Amino acid sequence: MTDPQSLAEIARHMAARGIEVLEVRSGDRHYRLVAEAEAAPVAAAPPSPPPAGHFTKAAGIGRLRFHHPQRGRPETGNGAVRKGQVLAYLQAGLLLQPVLAPCDGTIGPALAEEGALLGHGDKVFAIRPG
Repeated sequence: MTDPQSLAEIARHMAARGIEVLEVRSGDRHYRLVAEAEAAPVAAAPPSPPPAGHFTKAAGIGRLRFHHPQRGRPETGNGAVRKGQVLAYLQAGLLLQPVLAPCDGTIGPALAEEGALLGHGDKVFAIRPG
């Protein structure tokens, strides 16, 4: 991960998402990566239809938050959700990244607890399409 090509790719991902600084602390080590303003955006993968019975997954690294500090808890009503609807948030420092429903359907219970540290691709909710 510390080779120049990997760091440049991380910086491009950061710039494409508007993230200017990434800090990681592990024990007595501290890493800080600052994205360059002119870094090329990362091409988005074409969307694929979600499989029957699937999961909403974390799109990054952070702590799971069910409430936005200014907007409260996202509405899930009777459990019915719409594609793109905010279901929760992933917090990394001051950044809150929404966890979105990948399709219309019915949301199941959370698969992680409030404040849990999640990594990219970790399952957050089960979604039953429909």
